[in-house]
Formats: sequence, structure tokens, C-alpha cells
Amino acid sequence: MAFSDGRSWGISLGLRIPALLLNIFSIICFSYAFPEGMLIWLILFSIVALWSLIDLILLDYRDHHPGIDLGLDLLSWLILGIMGLIAIGLYFTTTGTAGLDLPDHCLIVLRLGAILASIAAVFHLVLFIRACIHVHQRRREGKKLNYEITEGNRI
Repeated sequence: MAFSDGRSWGISLGLRIPALLLNIFSIICFSYAFPEGMLIWLILFSIVALWSLIDLILLDYRDHHPGIDLGLDLLSWLILGIMGLIAIGLYFTTTGTAGLDLPDHCLIVLRLGAILASIAAVFHLVLFIRACIHVHQRRREGKKLNYEITEGNRI
């Protein structure tokens, strides 16, 4: 198991599932609101959703350094944070975006996608902070083990 106790594993699972669902729903919203364009939104949100899905599947089947989670959760948070800020700017648009005249129902779906992307960014921020904590714990355990080995060699 990737984490030392079951509670930590459950918390990570409880954070990863909503993050994945929010990513998927924001992809659906943006692809509906912009059926002919804005491919960069779909690509970036799909990368983040794919990472969340892979991490969710492999959560119990791995024993690798938590720095991998740290880096990928940082990238996910940055992508969703930047795109979420742009999407919030789209949220306050009343007539359309970038010169596109969108129907009212597409604008409502776009605003919903902006809200979902911002909430997903918060979930990925929490996952990034948890990954930082796990990296710190792993480094501390390594230093403790190294100290015990060194002390054992002195006797």
C-alpha cells in the first residue's frame, strides 16, 4: 500500500474521486459550450483527468516514492488553477467569449464548467499538500533509518 495507515489511504481516495468527477464534468461542460473550438481546454482537462484516473486505479497497487504524486499533483493543480482562473473570467462574461456569440444555454453550461474547474483546482491543491506531507514523512523515515544503521555500526 502506498500509505502507512488505512486512514491516510481513505482520505486520499476520498479526495481523488471527487477531483476526477469534477474534471470529467468540466470536460463535458466545456465540450458542450464550445463544440467547434477551444481544443486546448479539452486537452488540458483530459490530461488532468487521465492522471487522476491512473492514480486512482494504482492507489492500492504501488509502493513508489510519493514525489511522483507530488510532481503530478502540482502540475494538475497548476493546470486547473490557471484554466480555472481563465474560466472564472469567462463566468462573468455576459454576451460571449472572445468574440463568439454563444446562445444563453451554452453560456450557462460554460459558467457551470468554470465553477467545476475551480472546485477541482481546490481538490488538487489539497492533494498536492498531502503529497508534500507524505514526501516529508518519507524523508524523515529515511533519515531515521540511516541514523539507526550508523549507530549500529559504531558498536
